[in-house]
Amino acid sequence: MSDKIITHSKPWITREDTAAVDRVVKSGMIAEGVLVKQFEKNVCDYLNVKSGVVTSSGSSALRIALSLLPFCKGGEVILPSYVCHSVLDAVVSVGAKPVLCDINKQWVMSEQEVEPHITKKTIAIIAVHIFGIPVDINGLKRFNIPVIEDACQAFGLKINGHMAGTIGDIGILSFHATKCLTTAEGGMLVSNDMTLISNARKLKKIFSLSISDMQAALGISQLTRYSEFVDRKIAIKKKYYECLNELKLIQLPDINVEFFFRFPLLTHYPFDTFQREMSNNNIYIR
Repeated sequence: MSDKIITHSKPWITREDTAAVDRVVKSGMIAEGVLVKQFEKNVCDYLNVKSGVVTSSGSSALRIALSLLPFCKGGEVILPSYVCHSVLDAVVSVGAKPVLCDINKQWVMSEQEVEPHITKKTIAIIAVHIFGIPVDINGLKRFNIPVIEDACQAFGLKINGHMAGTIGDIGILSFHATKCLTTAEGGMLVSNDMTLISNARKLKKIFSLSISDMQAALGISQLTRYSEFVDRKIAIKKKYYECLNELKLIQLPDINVEFFFRFPLLTHYPFDTFQREMSNNNIYIR
């Protein structure tokens, strides 16, 4: 693929990152060890949350979070209809019943969309900051139902002074290769409830959902410059708005977002036509 093509997803790997991984490989201590613990601590410090558990993926972290809920099997879990399919898969995998709710004009769920779906069987609400678009978590908390805050696409996003993933009862993070901060594969569950974290750690061990120190080394290295990454995303968003505002082919999202994980656009053209036109200009979209 040409370097001139604007790709859909591309991890930002530096020489410092590869050197950090190389040191672990040469040490011979490559399975889960002290660096995974260090990565957990560094992420929690960055988010200003008490504790967390690194897992093999964001999906596995979500499954653990759901499994910790009382009456998980048969209970109803409300989630947005516009979301990555792995969120739905996680609900089904633990024996809970998914209840889909609509999204608002900001492309995320809100208490107005959620309220009609709440029943006596509702055990949790999964609030997803899709593309980095913030959900009003405090608005959902008024229902007194556990809120699982999916910040897999919003790592580093600040919402009213708090980091995404730390506002709900449980926060879910992803460090997949396509995410802003990556360990190639991996995820994390974070919370200020230490009992919940302790139980999550037990489930992680039971189901063997570990990552390696090689992966953790990459995450630790990336986190040291993550503020730079966020600034870069904000600058790219600003540039996109300046350039794309002149085009008649698309409509920019009228959403107040600090930075986008993905840059979403609206168009009245058939998708295949739009995709082909962008591809002709070396821009890959999905």
